[in-house]
Amino acid sequence: MSLIKTGINSVVRRSYYLTRKVRYRKLERQLSGRPPLVVFQMGKVGSSSVTESLKAIDVPFELFHVHVLTRDGIEGVHREYRHATRVYGRPAIQRHIVESDYLRRQLDGNDSSVRWKVISLVRDPVARNISTFFHSLCIYFPELCVDDRQIFSEERIPELLETYINRWDGHHTPLHWFQTQLEPVFDIDVYDMPFPKDKGYQIIESGAVSLLLLRLESLNATARPAMEDFLGLQGVKLDNHNVAEKKAYASAYKAFQKQLKLPGEYLDTLYDSKYARHFYTEDEIAGFRKRWQVA
Repeated sequence: MSLIKTGINSVVRRSYYLTRKVRYRKLERQLSGRPPLVVFQMGKVGSSSVTESLKAIDVPFELFHVHVLTRDGIEGVHREYRHATRVYGRPAIQRHIVESDYLRRQLDGNDSSVRWKVISLVRDPVARNISTFFHSLCIYFPELCVDDRQIFSEERIPELLETYINRWDGHHTPLHWFQTQLEPVFDIDVYDMPFPKDKGYQIIESGAVSLLLLRLESLNATARPAMEDFLGLQGVKLDNHNVAEKKAYASAYKAFQKQLKLPGEYLDTLYDSKYARHFYTEDEIAGFRKRWQVA
């Protein structure tokens, strides 16, 4: 590595570290000391809608929205952000990872008096994967993010399809997320007990942790009763936030979904998985398959 490049990387690390520290201290000053309520799940499963809906009614909790809480996972995200800092020339760090830093520190403090309330969501794995892929388009097509916008013409859909199938590496994330991200942190195996598929949500009590599992496809019907059962809150109204249909790439997103047809082997991997069969009925899985399978 050249001396110039080494110097640039050193500056980036210092700049990023300082930004991380400043934003952490700012978050600490904003906290009120109320008990934590953590919306914690893999990306693109509807968590923004749940978080923003809870913010709107001013819940009597300290509300956090994070995607990672393991030590290795947090540092992995910081490495990605430091890389983005080098690319864009400014410290690229989002609030959710600062909140992850804070919550990880609380977990490491071993304060047994803290009662954790955690909300996690699940979604059709193929639909989730497509949404996540579009959210990360800049990684594969950097020219789309020159001015912080993502614009994609429908004429490039074949290129998108090829990239999704052959280059994107997140296809299996839904299948192991609970075992690799939630269970090591809260010592809860969501597969230990049957999920009430007809109900669409489940509350699991384990030690100092109360976990609410929500199924995105049932959210409009279950959000209100689930929040009443879990939080004792009345009249929770779900609002949709951060949905792909509202983004700059909305037309390409719709065209991509319409044209995407996946081979049986791929669908078998996702829909015969422990994850899919735990949270969805045979009929629901058949409906998912019909939507995405090669005719």
